[in-house]
Amino acid sequence: MTKIGFIGAGQMAQALARGFVGAEKIAEADISYSDPSLAAIDAFRQRIPGAQLCSAPQELVESTDVIFLAVKPQHLDSVFSRIEERWDVLFVSIAAGVPLERLYYGCKSSRVMRVMPNTPCLVNAGAIAYCLGDATTKDDVAVVDELLNAVGVAHEVPESLMD
Repeated sequence: MTKIGFIGAGQMAQALARGFVGAEKIAEADISYSDPSLAAIDAFRQRIPGAQLCSAPQELVESTDVIFLAVKPQHLDSVFSRIEERWDVLFVSIAAGVPLERLYYGCKSSRVMRVMPNTPCLVNAGAIAYCLGDATTKDDVAVVDELLNAVGVAHEVPESLMD
């Protein structure tokens, strides 16, 4: 089974995780998360109690298959400085307005996806656009598309339509 990590445990990370679990796409025990905010950690723990707390982003990168970058765009550089190259991990960014090129550089990989979820994901009624990085595989797309469709309706679009 796929193991999923969330770097950032805020509202959207919680909504996505709850939706994935609620739709039985993943077990709580296969979700890990990391966040510097104790309030976000507490909220995530309350909503997804079986998920695993990791002390740092690199720990998530080493123990999961899909990493959701669920931080504000201004915090991405801090995250990027704390992760090492790993080609067998798919990075999925929900950071608004951050282009694929910046993700390639920061994640040290082109196996990335940009996802633009919206707040109706909180009630499994989201309209979600996503675009693919150069090294994203068909299997990557299948996994993420299935997960995203559990919290709404997801469609692949060209990056030019993401903003």
